[in-house]
Amino acid sequence: IAELEAENARLKTLLNDALSQLEIATDLGNKRWIALNEIYTNGEKHNAWWCKHKAEEGLVKANERSDK
Repeated sequence: IAELEAENARLKTLLNDALSQLEIATDLGNKRWIALNEIYTNGEKHNAWWCKHKAEEGLVKANERSDK
């Protein structure tokens, strides 16, 4: 029974890690699409610098998340 409990605890940790990574990836994916949609819908109202800034802002956020 002790072996099964230890294996269960190990698998639970692996599952929690995988779910955490999935949550981060999903969050980054959602933020990416929101930023791209904003650039697409508002890009005509702004100049190229604004679009570049928005894209870089998304990359910085993605890099900050991946560093954690």
